[in-house]
Amino acid sequence: MKKIIFSYGGSGAGKSTALVWLVENAIMQGIDFGIVEADSLIPDVGYRYKKKHDVILAPLERVDEKDIMEGIGRMYEGFEALNQDVVFVNLPPNASMRLDLVAGIIDDALRSDNISLRVMLVADNRAHSRALVKKSLKDGIMSYADKNLVVQNLCFGGSTDENWRFCFENRHGHKPYVESMPEVQPRVWRVVSQYAAPLTTMMPDLISLDSSLLKKWIRSADNAIALLLDK
Repeated sequence: MKKIIFSYGGSGAGKSTALVWLVENAIMQGIDFGIVEADSLIPDVGYRYKKKHDVILAPLERVDEKDIMEGIGRMYEGFEALNQDVVFVNLPPNASMRLDLVAGIIDDALRSDNISLRVMLVADNRAHSRALVKKSLKDGIMSYADKNLVVQNLCFGGSTDENWRFCFENRHGHKPYVESMPEVQPRVWRVVSQYAAPLTTMMPDLISLDSSLLKKWIRSADNAIALLLDK
């Protein structure tokens, strides 16, 4: 069964960093995947991987459009054009404000084509992030997903917040999983943020210490990728 993984989060939550964390782990594990880049303002994930992997640009929103269904249609065409069984979708910041309104339509379309919907929502410890998760689980895109993953972004420091354990079941009876993207040292963060290329292809060219730390950071996504790709 084909799996579509929506990745999104509030502005400044670190959704692109978290998706890179996940995608690089998939590369290390030899998972065949495609990417739909739906963020028209900062298509950073699509740009990073377009030379090495199948990437389709399908912006969810354009400034001259009033109907979100046009963007949904572009994304769906992207799903169909990719032959891989795993497709990562990089959504724009705060996409849930529009996406949740048509979540039922998206779910119906995917299920009719035997495609499994998975969602990764990247959050920090702000109250806004908790509200976003609760709303999406109640009646938004996460309420329809077969698998949900809430990623706490600790990349810039901080500590795991046990209050995230509030998470409840969605309409399919699935509880979301909670994983933490760990903190990285400044020199590793510079590699992650400044280089527009797959990190795994750059490792041989990095100094041994940075390469080792970067590999540990990528490997830490083992649980997250396993949860999202589990049957």
